[in-house]
Amino acid sequence: MTARDFINKIKKEYGLTSDEELALKLGISKYSIDKWIQRDKIPDKWQIILGQKPSLTNHHGIQIANNSTINGNITINTSLFNHSEDIKEIVELLQFAPIGFLKQVKERLQKFKELSQI
Repeated sequence: MTARDFINKIKKEYGLTSDEELALKLGISKYSIDKWIQRDKIPDKWQIILGQKPSLTNHHGIQIANNSTINGNITINTSLFNHSEDIKEIVELLQFAPIGFLKQVKERLQKFKELSQI
């Protein structure tokens, strides 16, 4: 599938008619979409976000098995949270985070846990 075919498929799925509408929907510039077409390559990140790439295993070894559970060293059932949709979205986006950021998040969450036990 060419980049143009991919973009047309996504536009059809969203009910959009132009590349400009798609760019707006994705929160990116039309220039980015033009570059994808020019290179005939959709970045992996966008293939994953748009659900067109089958594997969601990230560089940290965590795999998103479905919308509510992560398999790897940890398992999270997001249905246990009051804000399960937010948690699902955060978990799916973690695969794009650099390691330094993940360490900071982990440290902050640990502090929240400690504070909740006081």
